[in-house]
Amino acid sequence: VPARARWEVQLRSWCRSLRDHVQTYPPLMLEMTSQGSFQPALLEAVAVLARVLRRAGLEGAALAAALRWVPQTVLGAVVLELARPDHLETPDHEAAAIYGSLATLSAADRAEYDDVLSHFVSPDLADLFEYSIDRLVDGVRAAAAEAAT
Repeated sequence: VPARARWEVQLRSWCRSLRDHVQTYPPLMLEMTSQGSFQPALLEAVAVLARVLRRAGLEGAALAAALRWVPQTVLGAVVLELARPDHLETPDHEAAAIYGSLATLSAADRAEYDDVLSHFVSPDLADLFEYSIDRLVDGVRAAAAEAAT
């Protein structure tokens, strides 16, 4: 995490770093809490996150919520990426798989996809992760504004 950067940059860096580390060592996901306690390395990483979130203006209950929510969101995204079948690796393949499965839905449910399915081919998985980080930053900003009032 860049020491002198704005908190938004630091948060984005922290999220990407956690993702990269877990993708490099997938068994870590199971080891993080496997003994009924949190591994010190995870707690150290979350302490870095706490400093970033304090810079954003979070304290107390809002900080505690964010310290659970941010890592869970990042790790959830990583779990989905790691579990993703190779044949769905590209957005084109994902859209084709969805399109191929629509026949099993009711007409009303199929209609919900009419105007959005073509948009599934635009973001790749990395962009989807970046979108998730953008929403995390928005959420932290909103939580900080709420805590300030």
